[in-house]
Amino acid sequence: MYNNMYERSDIMEIATIGRGKGSFKPNEMQIRLQFKSYSEDYQQALINGNNSIDEFVNKVLIGLGFEKEDLKFIDLTVREERKYNNQTGNNELIGYVFEGEGILKTSYDKDLIALFLNSMSKLSNPPEFTLNFGLKDEEKYKKELLENAYQDALGQAIIIANAANKEVKDTLKTSYEPLNEPFVSSSSFSNREILYANESNNFINYLNPQDIEVEQVIYALFLAE
Repeated sequence: MYNNMYERSDIMEIATIGRGKGSFKPNEMQIRLQFKSYSEDYQQALINGNNSIDEFVNKVLIGLGFEKEDLKFIDLTVREERKYNNQTGNNELIGYVFEGEGILKTSYDKDLIALFLNSMSKLSNPPEFTLNFGLKDEEKYKKELLENAYQDALGQAIIIANAANKEVKDTLKTSYEPLNEPFVSSSSFSNREILYANESNNFINYLNPQDIEVEQVIYALFLAE
């Protein structure tokens, strides 16, 4: 705890630093998907990539009750695949790779994850995926943390004022750095980990993401008389 005070006759200015700490259980799940296919022909690579996305949409996404529009794509590209030839000393074109990165967000639900894994296992060219966990309505939690930080700063100011037989009358100034980072659990699961766990049929049982730990700091200046 840091505090400082400046006294002018019967008026006291008290500066404190308040902290609002939050520990929240994730209520949102983010599935990050990486579609990938290869062909020696550019057009065929594009067709293969589109087919893998269509298969996922029709057999997984819609089958789980989502709409096609719920899958948001970050990137869709076809790039050249080259290999160094020791004899010629050149990077020679050997084919094309289709890559697509998409995100699906939904409420955190273990039963839904189980259905998702089961549906993915039936695809001919399933995308790689990662499960991340966050919070819906982040702004609501940010306001809550900011209020808690302010109350902490005010509580410290009241203690200091009481020690000097004074009373906090007003808040002269507050400042803080907004929390711009997303509220995300440190827990993350990739398809490699999940497929390994499924061999013992216990992945869903131990799927308990860690709580999201966040702290908001506020600097405040109070007037006491």
